[in-house]
Amino acid sequence: MHIASLIKTKQFEKTVIVTNEYGLTNFPQKFPDLNTEDTRYDFVVVNFNKPVKFLIDDIVAQLKQKTNCFEAAVNFVSGTGKEHMALIASLIKLGIAFRLVAMTKDGLYEL
Repeated sequence: MHIASLIKTKQFEKTVIVTNEYGLTNFPQKFPDLNTEDTRYDFVVVNFNKPVKFLIDDIVAQLKQKTNCFEAAVNFVSGTGKEHMALIASLIKLGIAFRLVAMTKDGLYEL
């Protein structure tokens, strides 16, 4: 729900959702009001069962192909510590600055 709300704010040029095959398959079904052809969001699909070093490699490789940004807004509302560490390490390796954001009842909030 949070990621769909972030996309709907239209405050971001692009939203990249780091997920697994399950998330890739089920995201459009859970949020049918989001246009699946909307180019403002894309997926980085990884196997979360891999060791963190390999998760980082996979995320870095896919992010390089999907974005050329210098700054990212990151939301960790779901996932595990291992997944969060892999994403942070990937952003650092790519030289992407990041800030943490969350959706609240009052809208987008930067932490």
